[in-house]
Amino acid sequence: MLKGTRTLAWPVAAVLLVLPLSIPDAGAAPRPAAERTWDAAADDPCEASIPRAAAELGKPPSVPARLPARRGHATKSGPHRLIGTPPKGKARHGASATANDSVGLLYGEDNDGKCQFSTASVVISPVGKTVLATAAHSVYIFKGEKPNRRPVGWLHKVFFIPAWQKGKPYPYGKFAGIRGRVEPEWLVNGDYENDLAFVLLKPDARGRQLSDLVTQFGLEFNKPMDQKPRMTLFGYYDLDRLTTCEGPTTFGFPAVKKQIKMRNCLTTEGSSGGPWYADYTVTYGYVNGVTSVVLSNEPSTVYSVYFDDVAYDAYKDLSES
Repeated sequence: MLKGTRTLAWPVAAVLLVLPLSIPDAGAAPRPAAERTWDAAADDPCEASIPRAAAELGKPPSVPARLPARRGHATKSGPHRLIGTPPKGKARHGASATANDSVGLLYGEDNDGKCQFSTASVVISPVGKTVLATAAHSVYIFKGEKPNRRPVGWLHKVFFIPAWQKGKPYPYGKFAGIRGRVEPEWLVNGDYENDLAFVLLKPDARGRQLSDLVTQFGLEFNKPMDQKPRMTLFGYYDLDRLTTCEGPTTFGFPAVKKQIKMRNCLTTEGSSGGPWYADYTVTYGYVNGVTSVVLSNEPSTVYSVYFDDVAYDAYKDLSES
């Protein structure tokens, strides 16, 4: 989740890299791990700055009209779904019929000492665990423009406030992240076709798992896109209120099949990582994308990574760890 509204520009020519097969140099710097463990007992230096001025918040980055087309991922397993579950208890008192308490505010401090804010959502979780889906750039930060794009690295710590609303008490409290995982290719150079992360939460101070309190929405992978399926996406508008868009979706770049897009949806600061639901109702649906990026010449078109086998592997590796 990058700061402010910026147009990232990088050369779109000569983007194919040919990497020789060789034995790694023993003195070479190790590649960053695709998974990070956080100290759930750590202090929270960012809570006092919620909310901040819009210029200080993160939003889906604006990038050139052509994204570097690298390569698609083979669909090995075919379309499949992981069915979600409703909350174990009753809906909280005063919850709106259109509210989605599984969506909330995700934030943390980066290696530059700056607080980063975005959106995340609860997805189907193993018994005794709570898993969130969000954007990779919400938890592992890159800054700058290509060819000078540089990794800032993992957030020092991560916190999640489900059903967060500006100026109101936290209806479920606050939960600390204990582990996060991104698609491994995101660590190479932060290409948005790999902009997906999953986060594991610790129980709260009362020992409650968030997955027992709100709906665990399902997950869908390798979804056929030929019929332009309709989806509903959520995200925080200027970190002020939770808003939605609904509409048909298509592959962003059909030759690559690593991103999907929705038109006529204005995304703003704080919406990065927000869920894209297929077959959505208030307590039912399948997360099939997360808000990632917009194009500089199409500010009302928003993109998500396509949930393929690589996305499934990232989810499985975290949820089963």
